[in-house]
Amino acid sequence: MKSINVKRIAAVVAGAALLGAGLAFAGPITFQSIPIINNSGQPQVQVVLGSGAKPSDGIAAANIAAAIANLAYASVPVTASVNMTQAKAVLHPVVTSSNYVLSNQQVFLNESSSAYVSGTYTFQALIGSVINRAIRLGVPQYSKSLQSGASTHRPIRLGVPQYSKSLQSGASTQYAYPETTSTDTSPAASPYTGVGVPTSVAVTPANNGGGVSFTSFTANSEDNILRVSNSQLPALLSNYGTYGENEYLWLTGFPVFNQESNVSAFQLLDAGGAYQVSFTKPIPIHVSGTTTNTINTAAFQLLGQNWTIINATMPTGTVSSTATLTGGKLEVASSLTNKTTLYVGQNVSSGPFTVRLMDLGQPNGNAVSAAAFNIYYNGALTNVTSIYPNSTPQIFNVSGHKLYVSVSSTFAGLYAYEKYAKVKLYSNVFNFTSGQKFNKTLSPGWTVDLLWTNASSSSGLPNELQGIEIYNTSPVALSQGQSFSFLTNPAVYKITFVGPTLSSGNYDPISVTSSYNTETYQNLGTGGSSAVDGEQIKNLTEPSQVMTVSSSISNAFSYLGNVNNTATYVLTPYELNVQANSPSNTPSEITLSAASGAPGNFNLSKFLTQNPLTVTVKGYTYGTAPSSSQTSTSYTFGSTYTANTTVSLSDAFYNVTSIKLTEAIPFINVQVTGGTNATPIAELESLGPGLLYTRASHTMGLSTALPDVLYNQQNGLPTSDFVFTSNAAPVGTTQFSLGTYSLSEVAVSGTSVNDSLGFAIVNSTSAPNGGSALFDLNYSSSGFSGNNMTYTPTTLNSGNSAIKVGTGFMTERGSKVASIGARSLTVDMAKGYDTLEFAVGPYNVTAVSKHFKTFGPYGIGQATNIPNVSIANVTAKISVSNAAYSISGISNLTAIPSVSTAEQEVSLQNITHPGTSTALVVLDSQANPSSSLILVGSGYVNTLSASLQKSYNISITPQAGPIAQAYGNKILVAGYYANQTTAAANTFIQDLYAKASS
Repeated sequence: MKSINVKRIAAVVAGAALLGAGLAFAGPITFQSIPIINNSGQPQVQVVLGSGAKPSDGIAAANIAAAIANLAYASVPVTASVNMTQAKAVLHPVVTSSNYVLSNQQVFLNESSSAYVSGTYTFQALIGSVINRAIRLGVPQYSKSLQSGASTHRPIRLGVPQYSKSLQSGASTQYAYPETTSTDTSPAASPYTGVGVPTSVAVTPANNGGGVSFTSFTANSEDNILRVSNSQLPALLSNYGTYGENEYLWLTGFPVFNQESNVSAFQLLDAGGAYQVSFTKPIPIHVSGTTTNTINTAAFQLLGQNWTIINATMPTGTVSSTATLTGGKLEVASSLTNKTTLYVGQNVSSGPFTVRLMDLGQPNGNAVSAAAFNIYYNGALTNVTSIYPNSTPQIFNVSGHKLYVSVSSTFAGLYAYEKYAKVKLYSNVFNFTSGQKFNKTLSPGWTVDLLWTNASSSSGLPNELQGIEIYNTSPVALSQGQSFSFLTNPAVYKITFVGPTLSSGNYDPISVTSSYNTETYQNLGTGGSSAVDGEQIKNLTEPSQVMTVSSSISNAFSYLGNVNNTATYVLTPYELNVQANSPSNTPSEITLSAASGAPGNFNLSKFLTQNPLTVTVKGYTYGTAPSSSQTSTSYTFGSTYTANTTVSLSDAFYNVTSIKLTEAIPFINVQVTGGTNATPIAELESLGPGLLYTRASHTMGLSTALPDVLYNQQNGLPTSDFVFTSNAAPVGTTQFSLGTYSLSEVAVSGTSVNDSLGFAIVNSTSAPNGGSALFDLNYSSSGFSGNNMTYTPTTLNSGNSAIKVGTGFMTERGSKVASIGARSLTVDMAKGYDTLEFAVGPYNVTAVSKHFKTFGPYGIGQATNIPNVSIANVTAKISVSNAAYSISGISNLTAIPSVSTAEQEVSLQNITHPGTSTALVVLDSQANPSSSLILVGSGYVNTLSASLQKSYNISITPQAGPIAQAYGNKILVAGYYANQTTAAANTFIQDLYAKASS
């Protein structure tokens, strides 16, 4: 007997619960008379997984394989011997506590702390939109176009966000931020005031817009950008420090599907932005009403670093107290020392500079002594100078590297050792010049602006620093996974393009296929009431081309009172019209002509030269009663055909009952006439495409209008139309379009925008014959040819027309053109609308700084210098290593096995079932169809299951439930839904274990 080996299948997480109990068994195992395990413990079947299987089917197959592997075993004899090395390793002495003593027990403690750079702001933008405030307000549909009006007020702040939807001229919108210079604007003023948001490309519908068009971020007095503050990104400063400093990031970009030949993927075009610091309490720089520099050495943060203002140059002009003026220059230091008391002979350093106090001079008339300094740069003496207290900080320039030295007070003292000076140093000095590059070397793509204001509007002279803006002038295109940093160096923050948000389960694959077939129609006819009139000719079987549209949703399509997951169109239908005849007008001639409405470039003569057509006429001969037998005669139109040629038939007919064609040809009419009767006795008329809603009795009316197919994307939720427009028209010089099929999408939430993907059905470039297809599905209308479709956006931008799109293209809603072929194509229709996700955060979100401090040693019960911490106890164990002792007499030990035989697992690679591979689990394409197989999944995903279902007429529906049943030498484990297949697998496994335990 044998227990289940749980370890072997531990990796099969979903099946672990089934395999947790031990089962004892002996002998072979079968399932409904199909051998599973033979007497030798050898598996006799293979598990077959469909090539189109879903992940849950793979788990079910893994569980079945694990169960079979667990039941495979063979009995082998058991012997035992003593391994001397292992015996020594497991044998050890035991020392009792009475034989050892612990003394001088002590403990050391480590205290650590960590500072994490954390916090990320994520947001989603619609495909084919612009990043702006509408995204943060939860109305992404309002990000589809640029502001084009002149209004600058803020309707969303006023509680009327619906006005932000309209983008027509003169509309009040909140797509954009007003380009204002007011200091009391909420939100803060745009960094692009007077500059405009830079763009490197124009987003065009055909190339990279996916249906939308953008030429800039700016229109009139507003910017289409998104501001990020401390409310979204905690790492940004909010009302920080003495001056109430606030940090903001301004983001720009067009999230689109870029169709350029070297891209064909999602991108954020013109990704860029700005970094802004504003002060709730503007920093005073000059004495009010004057241009005198107070040099207040104000400290603030910029890009994560501390800066100190050393000097400033105001812009020219005047400014009111509620506005700002751009311009001027700041001289700032990023390295400084706090006020330090230096005694004679002592040093203080800042960056590469070192300052030594050499002595104090004789007091002047005000009893103030100057301090004498030696200035060193990287250890080399560069300057010798003296500085009086409270004077303007003295600057020292060494090869462009600046040091400012400020002395606040000195004390000459009575003795030399009492002499000191209180000194502050400023080094790593930079110039921030408004309108120029922030750093030409490290961040050449960034420009700085300084904003000034005036606390008192009386003089109008700028004397306070209101803010600093650093904006990008070199936007880039971001692909999925790439980031854009603020700034280049130092890079402090970044925006990352994460990617689309819809998962694979949120799509409905719509497949369209065309095939050559024969269809039976029920004809209306237009004749009289006799038994041989067209009214009595109910069935007409003709060759035709059929186009089938299929969905994965069972009730996806509704039309003409029908609900189904398929809709079938007949592309080449005909209608037979028969009229009553008199004996004096015997029909004996046949005419083939182009139907009314045929495209101008449809050359019937050329078509018949390449594809001869045989027409067979059947009916009653002259003078024969309707109840008598009928006869038929045929004629072939081929290379000798000339337009509207009338040819004689070998038989004359009193009445015609049918006209047969050897193949379906569009845009032709077949007329049978004779005698002096000018009206055709019978006519087979070519109609436009029709919807085959009941295959056995397809009623063809005289109208070519088709009913719309209502497409239900989400089983009862919003719907859209699939529309076939019959518009036979030339496409190029040798081809014509039979019609255009459009797949409309459900509108994005909050809008009435119904975009659509479409394709024109165009005659095949290869001459059809003997049943090959007449039409191709992969040619777009409006002159587009090749493997492509058309995308017609109806976005808020007006004037957009159909654009050419290829495989891989994704619409603004998120639907994808999955594949395009001559006879088939697939479009993955998005059930919900997709968005592109972005993340904004610190440049290095994993940066961690750690600090450690060691305390101790402490004894047991001893108090510590750590608050509320004492040492309660220290435990210890004593062990003896193998090297410390030896054991003799091991060679005298013998081993006796507890059982004479043991069960050994059979290697699964020893499967020798005839004609199979050695793998226990294989795909349907690898399995031998004649072997004993366990087929996992229904025919929807497993081709061998499909063959089995067809052979045994097995129907798998949502109501059928799970199936675990043997058919011949096959076992079908399947269900309509994934959970039903999983349940069927569990039932099958439980049955195996029940057989094993019995």
